[in-house]
Amino acid sequence: MTMMKVILLLIVCFSPALDAGAAMQFQISGNVADLTEEGEAVVAVSSDVLGGKIEIARAKISGGKFSLRGEFDEIERANVEFINPVGRGQGSVNVILEPAPVRITYQGKYAGFRAEGDGKYSKVLFSPWQQSEEHNQALNEFVMTATKRDELADGPEKEALTKKYWQLYHAAPQIRAKVMDAIAVSSDDPVASSLAIQLGGLRSSEAAVARLNELEEILGPQRGLVNRRAAIQGSILRRLR
Repeated sequence: MTMMKVILLLIVCFSPALDAGAAMQFQISGNVADLTEEGEAVVAVSSDVLGGKIEIARAKISGGKFSLRGEFDEIERANVEFINPVGRGQGSVNVILEPAPVRITYQGKYAGFRAEGDGKYSKVLFSPWQQSEEHNQALNEFVMTATKRDELADGPEKEALTKKYWQLYHAAPQIRAKVMDAIAVSSDDPVASSLAIQLGGLRSSEAAVARLNELEEILGPQRGLVNRRAAIQGSILRRLR
């Protein structure tokens, strides 16, 4: 056994966050008043179908505020969706399900949601791009362009801004994707690598499947890992038909 594998196995054995026998508590709260004053917030984890989900908790939104709490037994990627009073989805945001508070805010139509967590993996996965000047500049430029475009009547100026809008549309997401890719292939922390792939790192690719196979040898058959791999494999098979 190589020294690196010994170190990784020790991480797994001695990390309390990976103790499958101990239930942990999650706390997700926030304010989405600029999106919807009332409705429901629903937290779900991924199923083995790409885009599929398994609901684990829901709470009422009152005055824009909500608080979700519950038990879980595995650190994994989760998704919080917001539903208005007539049952229509108003958008969603990814979070890391771990035993530490997570706060969600709605920053507007084009900036979307921001999730900030106090837990180790929330910081590892989200802080690198949330605190990136490059990312924030790209997001701000996109928001300003989109907002200005919406204020214009149809004509040459709006057409020019629409072209710029689409040029900027993927800029911030691509920066986030690069962060996920880098963490996904890193061997320093296998849990972080698995979470990065659950958050879209390496996309739906054979490389993602191969990396998840490597991580399973270290972490065991964790639900988030196994479900993400099954979903990616299903997506690959559909593309080959």
